[in-house]
Formats: sequence, C-alpha cells, structure tokens
Amino acid sequence: MATANERALDEGIKDAVTLERMKAREVRDVIAFMRKDFAPDYIEGLNNSLARIEGLPRDQQLRQLAGMMNFLNKLAAQKTDLLFNDVIIENAKQTGLISMTQQVDALNEAIPDEVLDLGFVVRGVNEATINETIRNTLINGSTIQETVTNFVADFDGKVTQQLRMGINNGETISELTQRVRGVINKKGVNAQTIARTVQTAVSAEVRETTFYENSDVVKAYEWVSTLDTRTSDICKSLDGEIYNLDDPKRRKPPAHPNCRSTIVPVLKSWKELGIDAPELSAGTRRDMDGKSISAKTDYGEWLKGQSENVQNEALGEDKAKLFRDNNLDMKDFVNRIGEPLTAEQVKANLDKRRRRGGGVTETKPKKRTPVRSKADRLKEKLEEQKKKTADAKKKLEATQKIVSDKKAELKKIEDETAKLKKKKPVKKSPPKKKVKTSAEITKDFQKMKMSTDPQKRSDEAFSMLIGQDINKKKPNFDFKSTSLTGERRTSASGTAKGLKISKDLQKNVDKVLSDYSKVLPAGSIDENIGLFQNRSKRAFYAEKNKFTGSGAYLGLHSSASVDAIYHEVAHHIEDTKDGLQLKAQEFIKRRTKNSPKESLSKYGMKGEYGNADNFIKAIKAVRPNESDWVNNASALYMGKTYKGGSTEAISMGMELFIEDAQAFAEADPDYFEFIVDALR
Repeated sequence: MATANERALDEGIKDAVTLERMKAREVRDVIAFMRKDFAPDYIEGLNNSLARIEGLPRDQQLRQLAGMMNFLNKLAAQKTDLLFNDVIIENAKQTGLISMTQQVDALNEAIPDEVLDLGFVVRGVNEATINETIRNTLINGSTIQETVTNFVADFDGKVTQQLRMGINNGETISELTQRVRGVINKKGVNAQTIARTVQTAVSAEVRETTFYENSDVVKAYEWVSTLDTRTSDICKSLDGEIYNLDDPKRRKPPAHPNCRSTIVPVLKSWKELGIDAPELSAGTRRDMDGKSISAKTDYGEWLKGQSENVQNEALGEDKAKLFRDNNLDMKDFVNRIGEPLTAEQVKANLDKRRRRGGGVTETKPKKRTPVRSKADRLKEKLEEQKKKTADAKKKLEATQKIVSDKKAELKKIEDETAKLKKKKPVKKSPPKKKVKTSAEITKDFQKMKMSTDPQKRSDEAFSMLIGQDINKKKPNFDFKSTSLTGERRTSASGTAKGLKISKDLQKNVDKVLSDYSKVLPAGSIDENIGLFQNRSKRAFYAEKNKFTGSGAYLGLHSSASVDAIYHEVAHHIEDTKDGLQLKAQEFIKRRTKNSPKESLSKYGMKGEYGNADNFIKAIKAVRPNESDWVNNASALYMGKTYKGGSTEAISMGMELFIEDAQAFAEADPDYFEFIVDALR
C-alpha cells in the first residue's frame, strides 16, 4: 500500500510531464516570434540605416555607426519587451497558475480523506501572489526584467561588433545583413533557453509558495531530477535531497539553464500534525508516516507503468504508440538540445538505428511500489465510516435535546434584541464591474447620441469611455505644465523666445491634460511638461529643447484650438507610453499595406510625405462640411511616419474622437478600436 508521500511523488512526476509539454509549446511561440516579428522588422530597419551610409568612405561609415545603432538599439529593446511580456511572461503566468492548481490537487489526492475530515484544508494562492512571485523569480541571480536588459545589451554589443568588422572589411549591405542574421539566430536559441528556464523557475517558486501556504501539513520538499543520459551532474547529486521549509540554505530548480528538475512536498506524520491516535484508523496512521521517498524512477520508467490514456496525454497518440511498440526512452523524443521531435522524426531515427544494426534499446522496468487503487481506498474508508457513524449516532441522540434548548434560548434573545433596536439590513458588496473589450466599447459608441454642441462632445466621448462623468473623476496621476516664458528654443531662423502664456491658452492646456490624466495610466504624460507660447500659429510637440537641453514641451499659439492641443499632447503620449509608438507604426503598416509614400507638397506641406488608406471614410463622416481637398490632405497625413519613428495615427485619431466619437466609431471601427486601446 502506497503512503501519502509516495502518492505525492507520483502526482509530482505527472505534473513535471505537463510542465515539459508547456515548455515545448513556449519554445514554438518564441521561435515564431523571432522569425515572424523580431527578425523582419529589425533587418528592415538595419537595411534602411545601412543604405544611408552606403558609398561613404570607410572611416565616415564607422563614425556614423554609433548614431545608427541608437535607432537599432531602441527597436531591439521594443521587440525584446514584446517577446518577454507578450510571450515569455504571459506563458509564465499560465505556468504559475497551473503549477499552483496541480499542487493543490496533488495534496488533496495524497492526504487521506480521514485526515482532511478533521479540518485540515489545502489552500492555494491567488493570482496577485503568483504575479508577485514571477516578478521576484531569479534566473542565474537576475530578475526576469534584469534578464531582458542583459539580453538587449548583449544583442546590441554583438551586432555592433559584427558591423564594425564587416565595414572594416569593406563588405556590402547584403554581407553585413548576413552577419546580423547570424547574431539574431544565436540570440533566438538563447531566448528559447531563457523561456524554458523561466518556466522551470516559476513552477518551482509557485510550488514552494504553495507549500508555505500549507505548512500545517507540509514540512519539507524533495528535489526530483529527471534521470537519463542528458541529466547534469549537479541534478544527479541533488536528486532525493530533502529541504525543510525554514532551511536558509535550501535549493530549488533551476540548477542550470534548461533544467528539468522539480520539487514535491514531504508531508508531516499524523503525530507531527498533533492528531491523537484514537482519531485515526490504523491504516491511516501507516499512510501518514511522515517519511520521504527518494525519487529513483525517471519519467520514462514512470510512464511505462501508466495507462494508455495517460501515455497518450503525455506524448500524443502517434508518439505514445511508438513509445509502447518499440520500448523507447524519453530521450528518443527530443534532439540533442532538448527540442521536441515530431512522430515522423522519431520514426525516422528508429529506421536509421535499425539500418545500422543497432535495433531498439531494451530497458528493464524498475520495481516500483504498487499504488493502492482508488476503489480499495474507498472500500476501506466505507468500513471505517460505518463504525464512526454508529458512534456518532449515539452522541447525536444525546445532544439533540441540548441543541433544541439552545435554539429556543437563542430565539428568545433575538426577540428581545429586536425590541431594543431595528435590524439593520446587510449591505451587499456591489458586483465586480466587467471590463469591456475595445470592440465592445466601439459598439457602445456606435449606438450613442452625441450633443449638437461641439464643445460638449469631447466631455461626452471621454465620459463614455471611462463609464462616468469625466468632470467628476479624479486624475490617475498628478501633472502640471511648466511655462517656458522667455526660454529659447531652436527654430528655422535660429532661436526664438517663448511669450508670456495667455490665460485662455493655459486654461485649455490644463483642460486637455486633465482629461488625459483621468483616462491614461500613470507615466503616460511627463509630470512637468513644458508649455512654450509660440509667435507662429503652427502647433508642434518637441521631445527635447535642443537649444537649452530641457525636457519635452508643447509649442502653441495663444489662439490654438482645443483640437490642436489634444493633437500635440497625443504626440507626447505616443512618445512616452511604453510600446505605444511601435503599435502605431505597426497599425499604419497594416492599414496602408506598405503602399508607396505620396508627397504632401500639393497640399502646402513641402517636403512631407504620407501613406494613403481608407482613412478618408472616417474624415468625411466626422467632417462632412469640409472640402474634399482638405479631407484628402488629412487622410494622407494620417498615414505619415516621421524619420524618428513618430506617427500621426494617434494624434489625428484623437481629433476625430473628440469632434464626433459616434461618427468616427461607425465609419471606421478598426481605427476607433486602435484609439481606444491607446487610451487604456
């Protein structure tokens, strides 16, 4: 008969199989991201940058390399953030949740029902705790965020080194690009290793947290290594080690990159739980002996003792059939670097071995302690329950009269209490408000009726977006606009001094910043954004005053419209909010389908270019009284992307949003959903 700790080990190995399948899935996600998202965009940016220095003398090319790398480094950082946040960390959250759930189920399965009936409750941890655990998880001594920083720095350094070597050798753009592709491929393999290692680390951290949460029944955990020809020396040495939960020198996986080890709980004995012997049957006392069991069975040996259903679930039907028919080991299902093989690849490897005369390796199954079936456990529990029921019946009869008397006494107290004070109704906590998707919000806007007063429409749009009156909502963060009166800025003619800020302009700027601060998360707008009153009527946004070195600021004329202020602040938000500029670039690329740029010179914007799309339908819906000439210019301007990466997608979209959100949502729901996402 298997003990409770033997059952816990058995469940732990099952969970380890599930974790390996999750790692394989994540590796596929990482490969797809590097091939389809990271590499194409980075190579495109590289080729564009190299084209600008092509033909220059070699020493000039080397001098301009640093400036070129600033742009490429920023692009690499944006893509790496997407890789870690959208792929690796999202998968880690799922791993953490699944590991916690599996461990709770495993404890419930391992602990005898007779012990659970005494009031011991297996507890899990909430999602917030799991997310906090992930943030604090260390990979080779670094947090996941520090790992991202190190990844980008190493990538940038290797690309710079390869480009210097190539330029110094006089290589062509094609040859330089091939060098960088080699760096990307190597870092892709590195990203796969990080992804696997993060999965192992998060699973172990969450399991340990769950053990702590159940320390009333769990006293320690045991290190379980996968024992095959690929097992590292350190994992071989740690296999079977027991660590108390309060041991300051305790270790847990990963012991190294691509580590496949896990940890399983060691349960307390019935004596350590403080249970008196008469409260448990002899069978349960034997079950809860508190002794650990060293895990000397690898995954392959364990899987051979399972049913076909479990084998199919672990490997897939085709691989499971090969596993059974050919007496294979788990190492036959992965390549030399631990990547999973398809059933066709496994079969091809078998055929090669047979042609070489090697045949199939015969492995003798190890002896394993028989696990008591659930039917036997239920039968034993039923017999014990019958005896307990008979004893409980006698006690019940003796206490029924006491209970009846207590009820009568309680009723009397309640009646007397009701005379002294009125019973206060119990306040029910309001139901949690469901967070709507961008598509659902767009449909709501399509149905709404906008005011005929243009000045009220921006308030109506923002109020609809956040679900309450925008003028009554408190800001999500503090802000103020710093006057740049008298400060110089660079201009086409040299420098210009800022004029004294007019009251109307200050009022309008504060209104716009206030609206944005009630919708956007903290950090989307600089706390002290500069305000420069310009002599020219053309509005602009600058990331930095190149003349004085001060930070971001808005350049506005005293008569600047509210639309223009919303427009320019939106440029600042695109530049400041994490990942937003990259999303805007991808939106324009998707909408314009990489169509050729068209000159805006015929619309009075000399030297500027934009991309055409069906933006015109939203423009005409919001501005039906405007001339076709102006609307066509605006539509082309919407598809503009600046050399530094900034776009007009969010700024122009915000103008349509505050002018007539309902018409905007109805005419171009795809563009409207993009603006809603940018504001959340």
